[in-house]
Amino acid sequence: METKERNHIIHLDVLRVIACILVILSHISSVDIDTLDITSARWKIGHIYNTLGHSGTILFLFISGTLLLSEQYRINYKKFYTNNFLRLITAYVFWIVLYHVIGLVQRGIYTAPHLKSMVIEILRGNASYHFWYLPMLMGIYLVLPMLRAVCGAGRRIIIYFTVLFLVIQVGFSTILYLDFPHKYIWVSMMNRIPFTLINHYVGYFILGYLLSLWLAEGRLKRPVLKGSVLILAGVILGLMGDLLVAVQQEKNSVQFNSLFSLTLCLSAVGIYLVFCSLCIKLPPAISNFITKAAELSFGIYLLHPLMITFVRNYIFSVDSFWAVISIPVMTILVFILTGIIIWTISKIPFLSKWII
Repeated sequence: METKERNHIIHLDVLRVIACILVILSHISSVDIDTLDITSARWKIGHIYNTLGHSGTILFLFISGTLLLSEQYRINYKKFYTNNFLRLITAYVFWIVLYHVIGLVQRGIYTAPHLKSMVIEILRGNASYHFWYLPMLMGIYLVLPMLRAVCGAGRRIIIYFTVLFLVIQVGFSTILYLDFPHKYIWVSMMNRIPFTLINHYVGYFILGYLLSLWLAEGRLKRPVLKGSVLILAGVILGLMGDLLVAVQQEKNSVQFNSLFSLTLCLSAVGIYLVFCSLCIKLPPAISNFITKAAELSFGIYLLHPLMITFVRNYIFSVDSFWAVISIPVMTILVFILTGIIIWTISKIPFLSKWII
C-alpha cells in the first residue's frame, strides 16, 4: 500500500512539472498569435503549442482536485486555512507588489502621481496576466468543505455535477464560438439561467477527482491510448475550429484555446490520463529531482513572466529562428532559469514558506 501511494504521488509530481512547463509554453506561444495571418505556418505552429500550453492550467486544477477531494486525504481545516490559504494570500500580495516595483524601476519615473497610480493598481490587484489564477484558487479553497461534502455524498452526485459542467459550461461555450442561425436564442438562454456554480473552474477541480477515481478502479481501459487520442483530437479540432471562426468572422481567432473550450478540455483530460497511467519505475535520484521540481512549481509559475521578458530581450525571441523549435527551446530555458532562481529563494526559510 505504501509503495502504491508513493507511485501515485510521483505520477502527480511528474504531472505538476509538466503542467508548469505547459503554462510557460502557453505564454510564450501566445506572442503575436492573435495578429498573425492564419494562413501562415507560424500561426498554425503557435496555435498547436498554445493549445497544449493552455492545458497546463486545467491540469493544475485536476491535480488539486485529485488530492484535496480524495477521501484518503484528511484535512485539518484550521491548519489548511492558516497555512495553505494564508500562503496564497501572502504570495499574491508579495508578487503583485514586486512586479509593480520592478515596472516602476524600469520606467524610472518616481513622481507622486506615478507612485499613487502604482498603489491604486496594487490595491486593485492588477499586475501581470497570470495572477488571476490565485484569487480563483482562493475561491475554490473557501468552498472546499462543501465540495468535499458533495463528493462524499456519492458517485452519482459527482457524475451529475461533472456532466452539467461539461454540457453547460464547456459544451455550450464551445458551440457559441461559432456563428449559426438563431444563435441569439441560445445566448439569451445562457444569460438568463444562473449557472453560477457550474460556470466556474470548480468543475475542472471535481472532474480531476472523478478521473482519478476511474483510473484507480480500472474503469478506463487502455487509458494511455485513449488519452493520446484525446490530445490529438483536442489539438486538431481546436485548430480547425479557430480556422472556421476566422473565416466566419473575417478576423483572427484563438477562441478555441479558451480555458472552457471543449477542445482544450479534451487535451487536458488526455494528458492527465496518459501521465497518471504510465507505470514507469524511476531511479530514486530522478524521483527525488522530480519531486523537488514539483515543489518549486508554484514559485516558477509566479516568476516565469519576468523570465520570459528577460530571455526575449537579452537572449533570443521566438522569431529568432524556426518557431517549431524556438518556442519549445525558450520554454525549457525559461523553466530551467526560473527554477534555479526559485530553488535559491527556497533556501530562505521565511520566503520558502510564505512566498513560493
